[in-house]
Amino acid sequence: MLYIYFFLLAFTLLAAVSVIYQGWRNGITPMPSSRRAAALMVRCAAEEAARLDSEPRPGQASADVSKPIYIIEAGSGWGGVAIALARRIPEAQVVGYENSPLPFFFSALHARLNGCDRVSFRFGDYRKADLSHADIIVAYLFPKGMCDLAQLIEPESTKRKPPTIISNTFALPGLQPNRKVQSGDASLSPVYVYRSPDVFIEPTHS
Repeated sequence: MLYIYFFLLAFTLLAAVSVIYQGWRNGITPMPSSRRAAALMVRCAAEEAARLDSEPRPGQASADVSKPIYIIEAGSGWGGVAIALARRIPEAQVVGYENSPLPFFFSALHARLNGCDRVSFRFGDYRKADLSHADIIVAYLFPKGMCDLAQLIEPESTKRKPPTIISNTFALPGLQPNRKVQSGDASLSPVYVYRSPDVFIEPTHS
């Protein structure tokens, strides 16, 4: 019994150190969105997914409802928003990128235990991932993280049709959102929606 106690204590300490260390590297620890802000992000994503289903997407001559909407969450934290997106939008395939080990494993376990087969979590930094195939990008980052995300966006007319970007609390620097909606939570967190035809995601390679 004593061995189990020490094992649990060691695991808890290791997990805490892991979160703190990765938070130091990222500049912020994983922080879940408030319930109202998360619900608003999911609602905005569902509205954008419905819009996309009625329009041709990159590589399509006409709207193709058989092709799933591809949603990426940049910094998925504990996985709550990504799982909610998969449940709310049945035509979507959701991928969350998280580089903090404990939230990543928690998210993956949560999705597996709840049978959410349309959401997957990848351990890694979204800044090193190829985001060019996303139809929608969802994020709750922080100012530096939004600057990093903005650097992946290039105004090149030869690139593919841009994704919708939905951000909780923090705006993309230098870009005008198509919508700004107050979530009504205690922090008065706004949710920004970007659909500018002048911005495009630049493919990156690890």
